[in-house]
Amino acid sequence: MGMLRETPPWQLVRGDPFNLTLGGLLMACLAAAKHIPGFPRHVHFTLNTFTVWNLIFLATRVLLRQCQWDPFLLCNSMGVLCGFRTAMVHGIDENFRDKLRSLGAPLVQHRSIFFLGDQFTHTLPALILLVRQVQSRKSVPGGASAAAIMFGTWFSFRQGGKLDSQDIYVPHPWRAAWLAIVFSASATPSLVDALIKDKRVSAIGYSFIMAIPWIVSRLNRGLKKQCNFEYALQKANAQQGGISCKSFSRQGIPTSEVELASSLRRISSAIN
Repeated sequence: MGMLRETPPWQLVRGDPFNLTLGGLLMACLAAAKHIPGFPRHVHFTLNTFTVWNLIFLATRVLLRQCQWDPFLLCNSMGVLCGFRTAMVHGIDENFRDKLRSLGAPLVQHRSIFFLGDQFTHTLPALILLVRQVQSRKSVPGGASAAAIMFGTWFSFRQGGKLDSQDIYVPHPWRAAWLAIVFSASATPSLVDALIKDKRVSAIGYSFIMAIPWIVSRLNRGLKKQCNFEYALQKANAQQGGISCKSFSRQGIPTSEVELASSLRRISSAIN
């Protein structure tokens, strides 16, 4: 609690020990970033992803020395890591890479570069923050978990108007991904305490809790086929300017049989 009495660097409002005002201002700027004209398509897209939001918060923490954010950033980064791993199970990340490539992202042409970027943006932040927190011998307050879950929820509703963010990314098991975020953010304080006290069995148990949504999704054999089909629909819809299964009028008659047939051929080609 002693840290809370200290004035953080770059405090914008007096009496705000966590500098929540700075965090709120940063959230508002990130939420408005997708409306800034002139950026390439892939830049607009990446600014709309929660991973990039987390990385920008991490960069702000380092540059402005906001060490009081560390517990929150740890819970949030654990949520990003487990949520992304669950969402991209069964090789769904290949669809995500394909979408980035179609938007003109220059660093995803090679699978190896995409893999390294994935580890750098998802695995490394969570790992570094976890090691630092354990080395500091300080517990993570439960409020940090709640803040991380609320942050992710606000992001989803701000960017897509719903928890289902498949339109932002690619079709994926979004319910399982959200469970992974909630489980991992909630279990992080207990995991840190277990590691500090060297309770290895407890640490393994909390790690298993975090992995439950991923395990369930991994055991779903039909998930990959379903997500590939839905991604093919999403891709064909984008390529045809919104023409796919929605090509039917209110009376149920195709507006253009040629366009509909072309769209269906693209779907079949993408699936195969």
